[in-house]
Amino acid sequence: MHQSTRTTVRAAAVCAALGVTACISNSAQAGAVYDPVNNLSYVLDPTVRTWTEANNAAIAAGQNLVRIRSAGANEAVRVVGGNAWIGATDQVTEGDWRWTVGNAQFWSGLSNGTPVGGLYTNWNGGEPNNAGGENYAQMSGGGGWNDLPATSTLPAVREVAGNQASTIFNGKRYTVIAADTWGNARAQAIGMGGNLARIDDAAEDSFVAGLLSGLNGASAWIGGSDEVNEGDWRWADNNQQFWQGLAAGTPVNGAYTAWNGGEPNDAGGEDYLEIHSSGGWNDLPGSVTRLGIVEQAVPEPTGLALLGLLMSAPLARRRRR
Repeated sequence: MHQSTRTTVRAAAVCAALGVTACISNSAQAGAVYDPVNNLSYVLDPTVRTWTEANNAAIAAGQNLVRIRSAGANEAVRVVGGNAWIGATDQVTEGDWRWTVGNAQFWSGLSNGTPVGGLYTNWNGGEPNNAGGENYAQMSGGGGWNDLPATSTLPAVREVAGNQASTIFNGKRYTVIAADTWGNARAQAIGMGGNLARIDDAAEDSFVAGLLSGLNGASAWIGGSDEVNEGDWRWADNNQQFWQGLAAGTPVNGAYTAWNGGEPNDAGGEDYLEIHSSGGWNDLPGSVTRLGIVEQAVPEPTGLALLGLLMSAPLARRRRR
């Protein structure tokens, strides 16, 4: 078997064992974000169509237009979709805004209305306004919501059960998760059986940055912090120090680093590490929210799982001929 085929088959066996459907080997997968709090993934349907057409297409695929449950989920949907339909409408009763998922009412009235049941909302100023008859919810590029008429056409964001946002790279599994504080993101990563990502070399830095390249310029938490001792930067998963000092500091024991110019600067008390889509690093305070990059060890596939895929690979090649 050719080496590339062997690698692909092994990755497929790993993904099957983990129950991950959106899982590929040695390349970055952009455009999906996992929400571990709700066990949902947010994915883009890029087809431009009306809200009703987008909703029907999602249902036909066994999915739903997205319901937004929190500020962190809202940011995840923004970076996935930008300007896109979300799964809310008041088409049945004007001013009675409901999510298609669960038929849950979350807003009553026009722009001077009120949230219902304590559910999350993020209307733009002056919205919803029903100008000319607008009964369908759009997320604008900045993350705020707006109502639009039935004739408008946009792409859409769907929610899909489970983690559909993982990628295998060099024997590790990476997942982009919904926005939260560094501390909460790390707790969620641990709950997933991993930790916030540790970056050991330029190839891994480039790969992780690539996960963000299709997410509207988003940045994300990785596992570095100097929260214990200022200037003593360590990785969360193994407590290994990789940097000493501020911007004029030095790597420790030859560790890889990719600080942006002038960073880290601890401006206003910044103890947590984010990575930009460019691959550069920056320190931020713990109160801000960002997407997170979760890294997990990949278990070796069981003998039966790997054997089954090894046997199926030649058959698949014959079928393609």
